[in-house]
Amino acid sequence: MFIYEYYFGQRKIVTFMRIFMGPVLTFIGFGLYTDASDRFGIAYGGFCIAYGLYYILKPILWILFRWNSFKKVDFEIDVTPDKLIIKEELNDSQINYLAFKNIFKRRTYYVFATDNNQKIYIPISSLDKESHEILNEKITK
Repeated sequence: MFIYEYYFGQRKIVTFMRIFMGPVLTFIGFGLYTDASDRFGIAYGGFCIAYGLYYILKPILWILFRWNSFKKVDFEIDVTPDKLIIKEELNDSQINYLAFKNIFKRRTYYVFATDNNQKIYIPISSLDKESHEILNEKITK
């Protein structure tokens, strides 16, 4: 879900940049590096190569270095017309739909986005038909 959201969950210009600009910047960096006639040109070409490779590998690096953020959490979810009820082993949380800035439906999951840019991902396979109908009415984009 993270990889799909990273590349395709944004505006089209951001999607384009995240897919194509890493390889383009790396290619331009190699050109600058090989044609450089002074130390600044070599350094700038090397920086473009390094940043282009970083931009290509960025989602993988995020997953590797922030592994704790990508762990699955076992919980039950009840979808009502007014709110989401998330039940964990120790506590329950009730979240009104008005607390979400946007609610998206992707092919295999729902995305609930808050004002402070946090997101909750809920797989469609974990919901029943009635929950789908309620959430489909709440979709904002």
